[in-house]
Amino acid sequence: MSTPFESPTSHAHRQGRQVVQRLRQQLSAWWRVRTPREQRLLRVALAVLIGALVWSWAIQPAWRTISLSRAELPQLQAQAARVEGLIRETRALKSQRTGGADYAHLTEELTSSLGRAGLAPVARVTVGPDSNAGAATEWTVTFNQADVARVMQWLADLPHVLHVQPQYVELERSTIGGRQRAGSVNGMLRIAMPKEAS
Repeated sequence: MSTPFESPTSHAHRQGRQVVQRLRQQLSAWWRVRTPREQRLLRVALAVLIGALVWSWAIQPAWRTISLSRAELPQLQAQAARVEGLIRETRALKSQRTGGADYAHLTEELTSSLGRAGLAPVARVTVGPDSNAGAATEWTVTFNQADVARVMQWLADLPHVLHVQPQYVELERSTIGGRQRAGSVNGMLRIAMPKEAS
């Protein structure tokens, strides 16, 4: 029963503490009558329960988000490459209407397209011998242990993105320690401006 000077909130607070104290005493008494083996098993069960809760509330959602991001990243990169291709195509059409194209920057754009395709670390671009001093018209791209799916996707998008054409392709499976590595290729390809553009 609350005293005349005790507020209803402090009375409820005091009753709550008494209930918690009673529960702790009952739990302590229940724990003391357990055998050491039962106590060990209960501790293990509690640890497993806490681990399961941490997994389901904290780790699993983050893990799922990371997995979904990894699955969606190649699609997003492909979409970005397509958008980039459309932008370049628009620029090319605009430059054709104004009477000329800027071929001087194609080496840099070729290197950038390899980077967007995730091939920059395993590809090298060199200007071909048939190019004149003013602007490059031919390039050689050399691959070393490149992912074959990325190379094929990049190669398929190449005419649309940069308006250049593959002239010669030589690719073979990568070998490490004398064993072929599936899904990985070495080789080179020669790319040139279309005849009417060069």
